[in-house]
Amino acid sequence: MSDKPCAEESETQFASLWQGALDQYAATSGKRLEDGDIPKPSTLQALMAEIDGRHNQFSDFRKWRYGLFKILDMALKPIKLIGNMAAGFASQASTYLTQNH
Repeated sequence: MSDKPCAEESETQFASLWQGALDQYAATSGKRLEDGDIPKPSTLQALMAEIDGRHNQFSDFRKWRYGLFKILDMALKPIKLIGNMAAGFASQASTYLTQNH
């Protein structure tokens, strides 16, 4: 007889641990996670695959966001330059007006 648990026992143990973790989170945070908010892995491998998939999605989002912000920064540089020039002219005009009155 083998000491290695069968796949069904492993899935049952994992499901029990997963539910225990969800219950502990609810007890600690005072918030119960809704069914749509969390994955429902049946094995540790399924959980790891879910984590890897979400990590990849987030990495893709960060790359996309970086590109978007870079484009926006480049598009706004002329506006920043004009704003800085206007501020400089206003400062010089203010200095001129206060010195001549």
